[in-house]
Amino acid sequence: MPKIVDHDQYRKELLSQCLTIIADKGYAAITMRQIATGLGVSTGTLYHYFPSKENLFEQLVEYISYQDTSEATIAELKVFPTRAERIAAIFNYIVEQEDYFLHQTLMLIDFSRQKNREENELPRRKRTGYQNQKRASCSSLCNLRYSLP
Repeated sequence: MPKIVDHDQYRKELLSQCLTIIADKGYAAITMRQIATGLGVSTGTLYHYFPSKENLFEQLVEYISYQDTSEATIAELKVFPTRAERIAAIFNYIVEQEDYFLHQTLMLIDFSRQKNREENELPRRKRTGYQNQKRASCSSLCNLRYSLP
């Protein structure tokens, strides 16, 4: 009899374990094979749920954003009657979850650096019109700033 798998739940389980794996090695340095090994699944299984590393990253950011702002998390704050108590509870939560937020921050910074590197490595002729326009706009703004009295 075939095994019945709740694919959505399994995807969430994989995502919940990815943050630490990606943050420890860095988005730019880690491969899908290394992520699969860290998760204890085959590379094929990982690609079944996430067609690319970038897709995995996007789903991971969506997943952790949802977790951080879920109704359950918000409801926990409503038990505190004053704004000051709610703020104190938020800071206590951040302190208790320091490693989680550190991993999240490191992963996002590394992803951003990688994307900037990739954009800068594109040959000029292959850049999209948007990228060329963005560069031209930035140059114009810099020239304008330095030409103002």
